[in-house]
Amino acid sequence: MGGKGGGGKGPSPNRHLSFHQRRLLAILSEFEADDGNGWFQSEVDPQQYPDYAAKIQQPMWFAKVREKILQNLYQNFEQFRNDMGLVFANALTYNKREEDIFKIAERLFQKTRGMPDPNPAIWLRYTTEKIGRRVKEKWPQYFSTFTYTANMGLPEIRAELLGILAAQGMTFTERVGIKAA
Repeated sequence: MGGKGGGGKGPSPNRHLSFHQRRLLAILSEFEADDGNGWFQSEVDPQQYPDYAAKIQQPMWFAKVREKILQNLYQNFEQFRNDMGLVFANALTYNKREEDIFKIAERLFQKTRGMPDPNPAIWLRYTTEKIGRRVKEKWPQYFSTFTYTANMGLPEIRAELLGILAAQGMTFTERVGIKAA
């Protein structure tokens, strides 16, 4: 079970964060959006759930993951993935199968297993696939496997792609192509 209430998501990503930190924060934000109830955002309240500490040996929650990202404590992606998985594994251990939180934790736990490694080359491929799907949905007449890259000159596609890239902390220039900002 995750903690309810308390605190925002902390400081927003800025230019002082490394590429690695920005990628991890972007992934964390996707999970936070999937947790519409805020169950996994903060530490479990021991007053409300006195038996939690006896059942869960390694508590983990989104705000703690965010803090570790901002403090640059993740040496590699696998450490981040493990902490994210722990958030949901704890919920699966503590809660009953018929509870909504269990069902959401189960789905999100599976999602952690499929997270792409955000090293620049792998993450860029994942991001361009996501961009390609969005372009295909909005402008199917322009889409082919690489059309979204080749058609950067079309104003409506260019604006969409630049917005998506900027939201991910990336830029596009004619000479270099897509790169980390």
